[in-house]
Amino acid sequence: MTEQTGVTIEDVRRVAELANLELTAEEEPRMQRDLNAILGHIAQLNELDTKDVSAMAQVGVMLGGERNAHGE
Repeated sequence: MTEQTGVTIEDVRRVAELANLELTAEEEPRMQRDLNAILGHIAQLNELDTKDVSAMAQVGVMLGGERNAHGE
């Protein structure tokens, strides 16, 4: 998967194989479009300047969802 060409049908087939998905010939182009869209959104997020954003190591605690050691 290169930036210039995006996700190819062969990439889609390989991902489907790794994920144990059985895609039809009609589903492959849709999956290709969806994966390219997802990667496009990720590329946009990568352009954001996050140097002044502190790291979030304990997201659950920050959202008020802290659990005890047994997950209860």
